[in-house]
Amino acid sequence: MKFLCSRRRKCCKTTLTVLAVFAVSCIINELFYGNLQERMISVKRTICPVHNISKENGNNVARHIREHTTDLHSTHTGSNKNNVTSNTTKRTTYLRSEHTGSNEYENNVTSNTTKRTTYLRSEHTGSNEYENNVTSNTIKSTSTGSKGKISNATENTAQNNSIVQQKALPFSKFRYPLDINFAELITNISETGKTDVKPINVYPFTYLKPMEDICNSTKEVYLLFLIKSAPGNFDQRQAIRETWANKTYFKQDIIRHAFLLARSMNKTINDRLALEEGVYNDIVTMTYVDAYYNNTYKTIGGINWCVKYCPKAQFVMMVDDDFYVATDFLLDYLHGLPNSIVRSLFAGYRAVDDPQRRRKDKWYMSLEDYPFEKYPPFVSAGAMIMSMDFVKKLQIAIPFTKKFKFDDVFIAIVAHKLGVKPIHLPKIYIIKLIDFKDKRFKTMVASHRYNSTHALRKAWYYHLQTVN
Repeated sequence: MKFLCSRRRKCCKTTLTVLAVFAVSCIINELFYGNLQERMISVKRTICPVHNISKENGNNVARHIREHTTDLHSTHTGSNKNNVTSNTTKRTTYLRSEHTGSNEYENNVTSNTTKRTTYLRSEHTGSNEYENNVTSNTIKSTSTGSKGKISNATENTAQNNSIVQQKALPFSKFRYPLDINFAELITNISETGKTDVKPINVYPFTYLKPMEDICNSTKEVYLLFLIKSAPGNFDQRQAIRETWANKTYFKQDIIRHAFLLARSMNKTINDRLALEEGVYNDIVTMTYVDAYYNNTYKTIGGINWCVKYCPKAQFVMMVDDDFYVATDFLLDYLHGLPNSIVRSLFAGYRAVDDPQRRRKDKWYMSLEDYPFEKYPPFVSAGAMIMSMDFVKKLQIAIPFTKKFKFDDVFIAIVAHKLGVKPIHLPKIYIIKLIDFKDKRFKTMVASHRYNSTHALRKAWYYHLQTVN
């Protein structure tokens, strides 16, 4: 019994001791960590005033964040106002001024950028009122400011924005100057040689030597090749004379050819051209300087020339000097055409394309020059096959059609206004060179990318062996 009482007393003492230690620990913990937490909160409040927001103002967190961001940059913008929309606008202006060196901007650029910024912010804040205030204040502050000198970067931004905002018209609304009745125009000029309509695209060039005798030496030409060539491509022209444009290979049909050129900036090349003209009498040189974007002038000049100096030819193929042509296959195709097609034949590699709107693109076309989302169907300018009846209509209509810098699209526009639809000829290859090893070579009419005169001669002689 004594033993049990003694044991209970010891247990009680131990329990009291443990409780006392626990109580002391709690007091120390509360004192130490409580002060530390308060100090940490105080530090946080000092560093980031956002933590000063009370629970009552919890719904305005986004607004306080914007106010705090504005305060941090107020030394740059020169403003310490508390108005959220004003400070946000000034912050946007400051960011722009770092790049442009100016705090003054055009209305469109500032308004567009602020609207975009406001929209992104409103997604987070869910406030339409905030978006409207910022947009309104931005427009007011910009319009009241003085107009400064805008840098190239800002100008480019404005131009890009205007391009994006302006939409191309659907092709169903196609109208291209002159917007007149072309069927009536063709009839009047063909019958009377006169019209009351004033032309807007008069051809401004002539020919150094018209080469009148290319077609006059014979009664009737079945096929005339108009070969567009660069002034310095002497070897290509010679290879073509020896191969697919050589009239001695074709006994049943009379063919003729003329090379269409313009002047070169190089005197040596022009001197060599004069010698070449004297030897072969097959070069029609126009009085402008040769350049890629002058190809429309070359095409118009060729059309005018053949109507004036070779009007009895039945068919015309306008082709580049880097093409191989299987002339006998082309003649077979023309002989097999029904009469309903012959009078308005416009055939080749038919394509449908959209205008390129990127300024740095080789084929860039502005909305101002061509406001429609698609071009009319066109035949690639590298190889266009036309009846003389269609060529004569083109020659009449071209002066009344606004000039276009891409010759194939220009001809397509005129054809569209004349009601003539291009025909796709699948045996003309534009994208890839088809050489004699390709099985398609045995049936093709023409192939692009024959820049090598060696490859051209080899292909032609192989062709002669296979057809004979």
